[in-house]
Amino acid sequence: MNKLSESSEVVFTTGRVSNFFSNLTNQEEQFIYKDVNLSHIEQAKNSLKSANDDILSTIIECFKGRFDDITNTDNLFNALVKILDTEVYPEQGLDDVYGEDEVKLVIDRFCDLLSANGCDVMKIECEWDELKQLVVTTGLKTMTYVDVWAKLFSSSKKESLSNILHVAEILLVVPISNATLERMFSTMNRIHSDWRNCLGEKRVENLLRIWEEGPAPEKFDAQPVLARWTEKCATQRRPNVRPSGPRASGSKTKRNCLNLRLLKL
Repeated sequence: MNKLSESSEVVFTTGRVSNFFSNLTNQEEQFIYKDVNLSHIEQAKNSLKSANDDILSTIIECFKGRFDDITNTDNLFNALVKILDTEVYPEQGLDDVYGEDEVKLVIDRFCDLLSANGCDVMKIECEWDELKQLVVTTGLKTMTYVDVWAKLFSSSKKESLSNILHVAEILLVVPISNATLERMFSTMNRIHSDWRNCLGEKRVENLLRIWEEGPAPEKFDAQPVLARWTEKCATQRRPNVRPSGPRASGSKTKRNCLNLRLLKL
């Protein structure tokens, strides 16, 4: 935001405006551009700067209105960034209390959820200090945060850091925008259509999870699913029954004989 507010002069140093002024020559207080004398250049420049400042002010106000709550210290988004962004972790001994307030905020926000899933809330803060030390001393700090957390979730330390990793797992799935939710509504409309309006709530939920989290069709092995469908389903299935289509020649001949008998009668 600060960089944006300080960029009012950028309009004169980039793009077509910059090319224009670079080709503009000043001869005896007359400005010439490609053999054309131009007047009121200073007034035009001031007018352009004023219009540019107005546009920047409008953009900044829109940003402030959209992200005003991010500046609030009691904000989950701030805690999410500070905990997950391992690249900004301070070196060992420089800031031992880094992220403690944010960890406490997350614990207070998700205390019931963490406890219900077997997380020991009392150990999270101690494990947070151990995790910071591990990231800084093992060289993980130089990697992207995505690679760091992937390594931590699969490392030998995942058992001793299970509680703080549980917190990180929650933060990693926090939706930053509602785009995913909007896509899920569109998917639900395609699944629960007029032709399939008798689907139950649980069935729709399962189909939505398969659509969103399931494997790609080209990587999906349908054999185990078909085996389970034929062997363990609640209602009897008949997978060996011939599908609909042209009947066998014997059945066709028998039907023709019956038709002839009916005609004779």
